Amino acid sequence: MTAHSNGQLKQEIIKIYNTINQEMYVVGVSQQRAEILGDKILILARHRRIPVLALLDKLAPETAQLADLVLVRENKRRLAAAVESLLGLKVLAILKDYDPESDLAATVVVCASPISSGF
Repeated sequence: MTAHSNGQLKQEIIKIYNTINQEMYVVGVSQQRAEILGDKILILARHRRIPVLALLDKLAPETAQLADLVLVRENKRRLAAAVESLLGLKVLAILKDYDPESDLAATVVVCASPISSGF
């Protein structure tokens, strides 16, 4: 991987995050922002709730929560794999929370070492 500026790295992260969402949900995110904080990447995003999950929220909230949990786990797995393979960063953990009422998600990618702009 070639050296990137901090801005280029953020754009790559945004692209990876959105691509994974498109693969999983057929739609990407409507807004997102990435920040680099030492050995962490913070991603804040506004998602578009897919209609079937919005319907589950109304008809069977417990089932919707379970579906969200399963989907978040898979999203984290894919994001870790992509960050490692495409950006060459070693991922220790990904912490993610999604709020279906506001369609906001916060994701923290914890890397093994500080991320420099020329990583």
